[in-house]
Parts: sequence; structure tokens; C-alpha cells
Amino acid sequence: MAKRGRLNLLEQKERFKLLCRFIYVFKYVTRKELDMFVNVIIGLKYPQWLIEYSVKLGLVKTYLDTTFKTKIYYLSNKGVDILYSTERLAEYYRFDQYRTAFTTYSHHKLLVDSYIFLKRELSIKEWVSEWGMRVGRKRFEKVPDGLLKLENGLNIALEAETSYKRLTEWKTFIWRYQYDILKINRYHGVLLIASNGDTFEAMIIRVSGINPTFCNKAFIFTSPVMIKLRKCIYNNEMKDIQDVFELLNQELNDKKSRPK
Repeated sequence: MAKRGRLNLLEQKERFKLLCRFIYVFKYVTRKELDMFVNVIIGLKYPQWLIEYSVKLGLVKTYLDTTFKTKIYYLSNKGVDILYSTERLAEYYRFDQYRTAFTTYSHHKLLVDSYIFLKRELSIKEWVSEWGMRVGRKRFEKVPDGLLKLENGLNIALEAETSYKRLTEWKTFIWRYQYDILKINRYHGVLLIASNGDTFEAMIIRVSGINPTFCNKAFIFTSPVMIKLRKCIYNNEMKDIQDVFELLNQELNDKKSRPK
């Protein structure tokens, strides 16, 4: 909830830092996404001052994307500088204007919207984006679209699905997560977020039909609309998304308590 009355200097700096970190995680965002973040997560009913003053202070830069006729917000060097004390990968932040092209825009928007809705509903300790996970890895090594580190210790891989996948692609996808989850315990589950109803239905049918024993326990299916309702599909049932993560956490604790 937003604090009433005048903020002191330290509190103002913290809000600027929260805004910059949000942009940092996704490298760039639109004004609509910034408004939603400031309103929903920071708790300001009127986000204009915080956003516009961040630009005036030189923490944030903008440019107009002519393809979508949308203003894009990204961090300046000054904006990155205020994150160095808390973000270990701050030196790797780079904004590439060509990454806002049509082929990546809808996927990026799905990730940003999902982050805001999940942040409101879950106790997220850290959200790591794909670019952050790629640091130090081989160029073509596959990593998730995002990683949710929850306060209870769960590491949940996140995949944003905006288009139809062929059966062979899903088989490779599932094989990779079998290794990550069962063999090396890199993740404790995978949250699959679909951009629309058709993608959502196709995703469930494809994934659940390939290896039900593994997939019904490892994959959580949802969409931005469902997240706002706290809902998901898990193990062929509609469930509260918080309940599913609590169930996965209990399974993790049970596994740790078993004698080796």
C-alpha cells in the first residue's frame, strides 16, 4: 500500500531504485507496463511523477518505436549505476533497440505482464530473466524465459508460449526438463504461461499427452488472465496457484527429509 504524506529522501530513492530494477530485469518496458508496475507493485495510484522524474533525473531514457508507435523506456548508465550494489549482473545490462521488433514484442509483453501479476500474488524472492541466466553460459545453451526464486526455496522455471509448437519441439522441451528436474534438481517445476486460449489448450494437450507421469507433476499451466484469478491447471485439475506451489514445497521438504 502506498505511504501517505511526504516521503523522505531515502524513501524517494528506494522508489527510483524499484522502478529502475523493473526495467533492468526486462531490459526495456512500455509506458503502459511502467504505469501498471508502479500502480500494482509500488502502490502509487498516480504513477506519472515517478516515471517522468526518473527520465528528468537521467536514470531512464526513452525512444519512440515507430513500428508500434509506442514509447520505449530503458536504463541509462546512471540508472544502471544505482543498481550495482544489489544486482551482481548490472555490468552486463545492455539495451538493444532491435530487440523490440515485432517477432519478440508479444513474447516480451507476456513475460512483463506475467511478472507483475505473479509479483502481486506470490512471495517472490527473485525473478531472473533469460538474459541474466545466459551470462557465463554458451551462446546456444537453452535456458528458460525466466526463473522464479520463491521465498520458500522453490526454483520454478518459467516459459512464455505465444505460438504453436510442433510435437517434436515439445518432446525435446520435455526431455530437457526431465534432465533439469529429475537428474540435477535445477528446478522444482515449470510454469507454462500461454498468451491466449488456443495456445493454452494446445499446450495442455501436447504436453500432458507425451509423458503424463512426469508432466502432470512437473508442469503448471496458466495465462495472465488466470494468474489474476490465482488459478492454474495442475495434474489435470483447476487449482489455486498458491496451493500448487505450497504442494511442490511440501514435496521438496519431504524429499530432503528422506534418508540417503
